[in-house]
Amino acid sequence: MNNITLNDVPKHIKGISCSVKECIHHDMENYCTANSISVGPSNASCCSETVCATFKKRCKDNCAPDCRG
Repeated sequence: MNNITLNDVPKHIKGISCSVKECIHHDMENYCTANSISVGPSNASCCSETVCATFKKRCKDNCAPDCRG
């Protein structure tokens, strides 16, 4: 039997909210659990031109190879 400790539970990044439920870093409570994030591109001039480069698709049972992150 595996014992889960508080150190095993992913922590969210303080001050970062995320609603992308298809990302493996999304904790289902609108927080990001990645160790760090990268947002770009550097030439964006408004928020609609930005993307989270840390995004990795949450894989379902029949996930395509290119979606495995």
